[in-house]
Amino acid sequence: MKRLTFTSLLITFLPGFALAVELPGNIAEGTVYREKASVEIVNIFSFRNKPKPGTTVTIVPFTIKAAPLSAKITRVAKGAQCTATDKLWYEIYLNPITSGSIVSARPELGRNTTYPFDVAVLHPQNPMARYLAHNQYQPKDLPAAISMNVVKGALDLNKDGRPDIVFAGFCCDNRNKSHAQGCDYMCSETWVLKNGKWVIYDKSQPC
Repeated sequence: MKRLTFTSLLITFLPGFALAVELPGNIAEGTVYREKASVEIVNIFSFRNKPKPGTTVTIVPFTIKAAPLSAKITRVAKGAQCTATDKLWYEIYLNPITSGSIVSARPELGRNTTYPFDVAVLHPQNPMARYLAHNQYQPKDLPAAISMNVVKGALDLNKDGRPDIVFAGFCCDNRNKSHAQGCDYMCSETWVLKNGKWVIYDKSQPC
């Protein structure tokens, strides 16, 4: 059993202190595919570390209308690389979800009931992870290279009310222009706050 020191107890329980952030080993996006009373999370790419089937992930919807939840990995597949020098990554598959707010939550603006919103997928699981709506943070809380209008999702991992992971999507020829404004090609970046500094965790562009 892990022993808690007096200092760690103070950090954990005294008001004004935020819990230390432990970044997941795998961070990816996925899309909710909903049919009748069942939901599947599809298009889960870019796992860096190969997970074991049967392990648990945390799913955080990019909407305040649906609560975070857990799911089990059922299958792992090696991802297709654009070039021989690309880093190896894995696509994962999860068990269907038949209960919870994600099954009935209304679609986000511009989405339909079949694909109502996107999600973050974290592995190992992090039950503390929460989605932050745009009005819950400011531009100064984001990476300098990311503008508010291209943020697809921002996650708080330690309940301090500030982003620790930021998912951004923008036009490949203009990183300040979101896909909603119309793009020929879409690029994306995932940023993580590590030791107080924002660093790129992953980025993608069309092959």
